[in-house]
Amino acid sequence: MIILTGTFIFLLFMLNGVTIFAVVLLYLRQNRLKEIEEAQRKNQEESAELLSAFLLELKEENEQFLSIIQQLQKQNKDQKKPIAETYKETKDSPQPTMLNQEQPITAETYATLLTYPDENINQSAESDAKAEKAETMQTSLIDQAYQLQSTGVSIDEIAKKLHKGKTEIALMLKFRRK
Repeated sequence: MIILTGTFIFLLFMLNGVTIFAVVLLYLRQNRLKEIEEAQRKNQEESAELLSAFLLELKEENEQFLSIIQQLQKQNKDQKKPIAETYKETKDSPQPTMLNQEQPITAETYATLLTYPDENINQSAESDAKAEKAETMQTSLIDQAYQLQSTGVSIDEIAKKLHKGKTEIALMLKFRRK
């Protein structure tokens, strides 16, 4: 009877040990799950910020594009010229462009490109040189923003000094950190 009682007590201690081990294991898994949820929430917030910045930039580009179209339409109505001629006159004037991105080609632009093929060949070589220069300018812009931030200048002030948007500077610095 004493041996049987001792065996039961031993089994109870073993079951208690297994139960405690299972509780600790579940606690660790729960903590890992909470960490994963927190990381997922941070990723979601970053994605939302990036998407909103992208949409804001896209909206600004669309407004800029619409204003250029309206200007071309006014010039066409005032001067009663075909759009191709108006485009040829305005393409030599400085136009705001995005760095390292191709502009979409409209039907009028395509017609102009077909009308003036010799000029387009020379322009493609010039545009390659401009793209290389813009890329080096963009790199130096990132370095300038990073240097200003390291000296303690706020993002708003950096954006004003470099003549860029706050979100653009914030994104540049964020990607530079990573």
